Amino acid sequence: MYYVNILLYALFVALMICFNYGYWLAIPLVVLILIQASVHAKQKGGPVRLILDGAVLAAVGLAAFRPDFVLVQVVAIFGLVYTLVNFAWDSRLKPDRMIPMWEQPFKWLGRLVFAVIFILSIITTTAFINPTLYARTLQHLMPVETKTSQETEKNYKVFRNLEYPSKKTSNYLDLYQANQAKGTIFFIHGGGYILGDKGQDLYQNYFKKFVQAGYNVAAINYELAPVNAYPGPLAQINEALAYILDNAEKYDIDSQKIILMGDSAGGQLAGQMVNIITSPDYALEMGLKPAARPANIKGYINVAGSVDPARVGQVDFPPCDWLFYTWVAAYFKDIDYVKGQSVNQASVISHATSDFVPTFISDGNWGSFSNQNQDLAQRLETLGIDVTSQIYDKNHKKSLPHIFEISQDNQESQAVFKAQLKFLEKTLKN
Repeated sequence: MYYVNILLYALFVALMICFNYGYWLAIPLVVLILIQASVHAKQKGGPVRLILDGAVLAAVGLAAFRPDFVLVQVVAIFGLVYTLVNFAWDSRLKPDRMIPMWEQPFKWLGRLVFAVIFILSIITTTAFINPTLYARTLQHLMPVETKTSQETEKNYKVFRNLEYPSKKTSNYLDLYQANQAKGTIFFIHGGGYILGDKGQDLYQNYFKKFVQAGYNVAAINYELAPVNAYPGPLAQINEALAYILDNAEKYDIDSQKIILMGDSAGGQLAGQMVNIITSPDYALEMGLKPAARPANIKGYINVAGSVDPARVGQVDFPPCDWLFYTWVAAYFKDIDYVKGQSVNQASVISHATSDFVPTFISDGNWGSFSNQNQDLAQRLETLGIDVTSQIYDKNHKKSLPHIFEISQDNQESQAVFKAQLKFLEKTLKN
């Protein structure tokens, strides 16, 4: 039963992560639990053990047919405890025996596998019970450094870590200044609201391509969740935008030619800012006075944005489903946030109006938010907004992961970049 218990424990961890696919795991779980129940019956486990076996069976059945995140996590944790009880029960009933030499490597391998699975179960359980602690631990493991410097290249300048006025921390932006700029991209980085930094090499290389094409890039940092939970980043983004507008003349920025842009969580934040700027009613609902006027914002570029946050855990790839869900839970400070009002308020799709700006949308076809972004494109087109989209579906010959556009290391990402430049040229020509 030792290996049965290890397999059972692994399946309950898998159930936590694959919360949308409980029906896939239900049959092997039920079979193993029934095996345990039959063993307990032979060992005269008594009515308490039979009741426990029956309760776990019922819970697994419920999780299989109702893929609610909170319910599935509770069921899985119950299953983990059940399996640990089985370990203790079996060790009590069976005294240590002499293990043959040939069996010892398998025994140690089993212990190693169980140790790895046990650590994973601690991580998943912590993320469910205390998403704030989970997010802070990730941030501690991936710290952000800020340095102030100015760089001059052949065709542009870079002002790093300009400090914009804010009551919150991480209030820095990098300004990539092109010669005779055709417009300015105001970029908000992604990272599930809990991670990310404007200065990552991947971003810097991406920004320089826009600058070389003749566009300024103002890339901002903002204080991350859970310290800066919803709707805190929006107020800070508004402060950064105010700084850019107030210093437009100083940095040779045309304040009438600004594009809001972001990737992943940053794409959602940028889209929500467009709604705040273009809809007075929505700005009032958000309690935010926009620093920019509609005349300042000429367009919106959404790179794989989570524009309907209630659906971030539905990307059809279980590890990403679980990661995205728990990260966004830290942002909304609610493990069951999909049922709350804030997540609906944050939807770019639901609050877009006919005053929304011309939009470019791109997304991949693997572990990303293509369904949300297709819905956004359709919604904006219905409102009469000029929309350009390059969203790859599952029929595409190649798998394109979340924010593949930023890397610029394949034909598709380069095609998206060319389409973005074409959109910028058309949108900013007046």
